[in-house]
Amino acid sequence: MKCKHIKENGERCKANSMDNGYCYLHNPDIPEEEKRLARIKGGENNAVMIGDLIETTPVRTSEDIVVLIESVINRVKQGVLDIRVANTIGYLAGVSQKAVREVEVEDRLKRIENTLKE
Repeated sequence: MKCKHIKENGERCKANSMDNGYCYLHNPDIPEEEKRLARIKGGENNAVMIGDLIETTPVRTSEDIVVLIESVINRVKQGVLDIRVANTIGYLAGVSQKAVREVEVEDRLKRIENTLKE
């Protein structure tokens, strides 16, 4: 049996119902906080939850990257950032970290070369 909830567009919810005729997400007996957590963990149409947008900050130094990762970790722990978004940011932070290291090595090499020229 399908959920008896009628959406705003007039269509009936297509999810399977529980004993009371509602699906998990439309069940009035389940607290909203519990439903919100279920959505974060993979519920409603695989929608990506990003909560409040993460402020844009420069990612030019290793310290910047550490601050970004700390922010992402805390948002995931608070349940306001979808794990898929966090994984993407983590991957990009790793790529950025490699680029930052390369720039730092190039700068050091230039300084050494300039010192040797003098």
